[in-house]
Amino acid sequence: MTKSEYDSVARQVMTKNYETWLAKDHDGWRSTFHDDVTFIIEPEGAFTIPWCGVYVGFETVNTFNAVMTACMLWDLDKIYYGNFRPNSADPENNNLCELDVNVIGIFAPTGNKFDFWMHYYVEARDGVLYRLLKTFDINDVSRQFWGSSQLPVGQALDVLKIKKMSSKDVPLSIASVLNTDWQ
Repeated sequence: MTKSEYDSVARQVMTKNYETWLAKDHDGWRSTFHDDVTFIIEPEGAFTIPWCGVYVGFETVNTFNAVMTACMLWDLDKIYYGNFRPNSADPENNNLCELDVNVIGIFAPTGNKFDFWMHYYVEARDGVLYRLLKTFDINDVSRQFWGSSQLPVGQALDVLKIKKMSSKDVPLSIASVLNTDWQ
């Protein structure tokens, strides 16, 4: 299979799963989900924000990121979504917004299931994503899964490398990420 063919298949799978996600109510979460700000999580803990041409890659700097990186050895149909919203704590600050991510899956090495929300504050400067500060709101199931490995709630870490790209360069699949030399 060529890279182009692989990309095409990946797009089809992503579209299919996005439509499936939107068709579900998710215990009322759908009402807070914004279709126009979907991002796609990629392998190795990275995610793409397609509409603004920004690629963000996690660095493994703590236990949480180490485990999440391991969790991201998934099949193409395991894709997770989140939503941006204006910063509720400081609505006049246009450089800061909030991002919620729901992560659901199975940690392959142990078979443990996990389902939790990650909460981020996202800082942008002049329309470019600048950094992503992390906080957590973890439910009881996830708390049991993570145990002592979880970071303290409210701890913020600048743990991401950020690369701005033009829209034509935004990776849309696993193949395009693996074949790109990210700096």
